[in-house]
Parts: sequence; structure tokens; C-alpha cells
Amino acid sequence: MGVGAQDDFEYALGFLADTGVTTPDMLWDPSFVTWSTFGVRINS
Repeated sequence: MGVGAQDDFEYALGFLADTGVTTPDMLWDPSFVTWSTFGVRINS
């Protein structure tokens, strides 16, 4: 499962298509709550 949060949803779909990444599911969480739960930090 992939969790996207940066940029926007359309960009994330393009990234998956451009890189050939296939996952069973991709979740979209623009709030970054999911990432912060796992300790991922965003540099702004």
C-alpha cells in the first residue's frame, strides 16, 4: 500500500504511471497525519 500526501493527487497518479510503480492500493492523505504517525517528517 502506498500513502501519498505531497503535491496533489493528479501529480501522484502521474508519478505512479511514470515510474511504473504498482501497488494494490494508494491512499491519499493531504493532511500528512498518516505520515506523521509513522515518523515521516516533511521539510518545508
